[in-house]
Amino acid sequence: MSFLQYSSLVPDYTGLREDAKCSMVLSMHDLMHDLARCVMGDELLLMDNGKEYNSGEGNCRYALLINCVGQTKFSYSSTKLRAMRFFNCDGIQLPLFTKSLRVLDISKCSCGKLPSSIGKLKQLKFLSATGMQHKTIPKHVMKLSKLIYLNINGSLNISTLPTSVNKLRCLLHLDLSGCSNLCSLPNSFGDLTNLLHLNLANCYDLHSLPKSFHRLGELQYLNLSRCLSLNLMVDINAVCCLTKLQYLNLSRCSSLIHLPETIRGLKDLHTLDISGCQWIEIFPKSICEITSLKFLLIQGCSPWLEKRVRESQFKNDMLALPKFIVQRAAFGMCSNISRLQSVHPAELEIECLENVTSIGEVDVVNLTYKSALSKLALAWTPAAERFVEDEDLLRKLQPPDTLKVLQIQGYMATSFASWMMNLASRLPYLVRIEMVDLPRCEYLPPFGQLQHLELLILRRILSLRKLGGEICGGNGAFRKLREFTLVKMDNLNEWITKVSANGEFMFPSLHKLEISQCPILRLNPCLPRALEWRIEASDQIIADFYHTGSSSSLVLSKMHIRSCRLLPNDWKLLQFLPDLQVLELTHCWFYELPKSIGYLTTLRSLRIDGCDSMTKLSKWLVSLSLLHELIITGCLNLVYLPAFVQKLSALEKLEINDNDALQRWCRNSDSWISENGIKNKIYFDGKLMSTKKQEDTADIDRTDVRDYRNPCDEDEYVDCFAMLELGESSRMGR
Repeated sequence: MSFLQYSSLVPDYTGLREDAKCSMVLSMHDLMHDLARCVMGDELLLMDNGKEYNSGEGNCRYALLINCVGQTKFSYSSTKLRAMRFFNCDGIQLPLFTKSLRVLDISKCSCGKLPSSIGKLKQLKFLSATGMQHKTIPKHVMKLSKLIYLNINGSLNISTLPTSVNKLRCLLHLDLSGCSNLCSLPNSFGDLTNLLHLNLANCYDLHSLPKSFHRLGELQYLNLSRCLSLNLMVDINAVCCLTKLQYLNLSRCSSLIHLPETIRGLKDLHTLDISGCQWIEIFPKSICEITSLKFLLIQGCSPWLEKRVRESQFKNDMLALPKFIVQRAAFGMCSNISRLQSVHPAELEIECLENVTSIGEVDVVNLTYKSALSKLALAWTPAAERFVEDEDLLRKLQPPDTLKVLQIQGYMATSFASWMMNLASRLPYLVRIEMVDLPRCEYLPPFGQLQHLELLILRRILSLRKLGGEICGGNGAFRKLREFTLVKMDNLNEWITKVSANGEFMFPSLHKLEISQCPILRLNPCLPRALEWRIEASDQIIADFYHTGSSSSLVLSKMHIRSCRLLPNDWKLLQFLPDLQVLELTHCWFYELPKSIGYLTTLRSLRIDGCDSMTKLSKWLVSLSLLHELIITGCLNLVYLPAFVQKLSALEKLEINDNDALQRWCRNSDSWISENGIKNKIYFDGKLMSTKKQEDTADIDRTDVRDYRNPCDEDEYVDCFAMLELGESSRMGR
């Protein structure tokens, strides 16, 4: 019987759920719990809303106070009380008999300020008071000379620490993370010479470290993540003096552009996190001399830095995370995946899983217990030889329930592990899922039951032929899904867009839909509901007729169609989008705009890019009475504008980019443009076109034309010249 068991359940008390996302949740076995209560006897007090349970007279050592309002009255006094936790209480009143208190936790209270009586707790060693509203740590806290642990993270009003902070000489653990207005630390801060753990993450306004910082000689853990105002190019040398440092987090510190060679002084360093430091240009050779370094976190850094790290000759088996490449040993008896046993990163990308030689190797990894993990990517090489079946391996790689992002690539099995088929209970906080290169998969897990899922990407799942209710897993599916992407699903021929008897859409809250290279896909019975569409090389969708009624056209506002090869008369889709406001057509193969564009009576912006087969604009364009913007880019065979452009009464901007012939036609047609009232609305490559036809020759006083084949082609410019001299020309007679 295990004393503590892993549990995905979280106590019902409001507020603990947030903690559960970032820490492991364990539950005590019922029999063990009964035994513990029996042993403790009267030592535990629970007070809920002023009512005492198991008061224990004067023997109480541990007290949990829940939902207490105002003055808390006890029916007893106990000088043996050692630990108190206040939960969901709006006021803190410490009884006189708490002078021997060692542990005080008020982190889940809304009182905001510490009572002055806290200064009388001379024996206090642990104080958690997150989210304080004080502008600095109160002076009465400085009286707690035996304090070992102090946590005030998330105290947004704190701008500085008192100079008397050096009175807390016993302090080992200090958490100031999330004190976003903290701008400085006093020089006396260096007197905290016993400090082992210092967390300054998300102190956005912290400008510098005190000059005495190098005196924190016992410090083992330092987190400076997202200290955006900190000038690390100045302070990094002080950090490198902390020779006992084991964990150093410099992630997302934008001022860090290189690591100094003095980093070799961190001889005990075990983990270095520089993820998100995309400006780092210099990677010191001396870092390879730190034999204790096991983990180097570089996600979000430049590809150049990642390459340098992987080429560096480290004197140990250091891991450059988040990317971990599974490799077989020299004789192929085992792989290196067991090295992940002691890793607890926030992100992990495991590649080349086909190199795992036995299931036993994966048992020690225990991904389920890596509660800090928020993003996991699992990748196999699709065509590579396997030693372990993909499904068996996936079963052993179950992530913790804190996971938010899951990516699976190169999975060759036809079915999924049980935890994948029960995602709603196993991974309830998933926000993003990406499935890529699953050639044998014929069905998908019930992603729809994930209540927090916002983004779903499916790429190259070649055996999937139908997308229907099975992906929903029941009613109320995909309530928060905002983006859905289908890419290169060659054999997907049907998507059932409505999945319930009452006609409920599969994705009721979709903002962006992208369908790319799905050549035979049909949408049945109607268009899905979305605000923005992007369709690429998926002509069947554009060629089909759709049921009207409660279609998605009521909400669709923007559509981008790319690489469509249909003839103009085959574009049926547009007639079902009467409320569309923005349409982009890119690299399509029509000779003129589709006839169905005339149905887009609410269209305000039309952008045509790279449609080089188009030779003319369609007459159906005149139906777009609300069109404000027409942008033509490329389209090299379009060399003139038709007369009906003048009928676009709402047109405010006509922009022509990267098309010299069409721009030249506009310049040569000043009178036509003026007559049609668009002379101040035409832009060339982003700049307003001049209304003078002489703009190309206005600064020319004298020009020689010698051996010009046909000067009469440009005779409209002749009146621009002050002097024109014509030499020999074989075609002057014409």
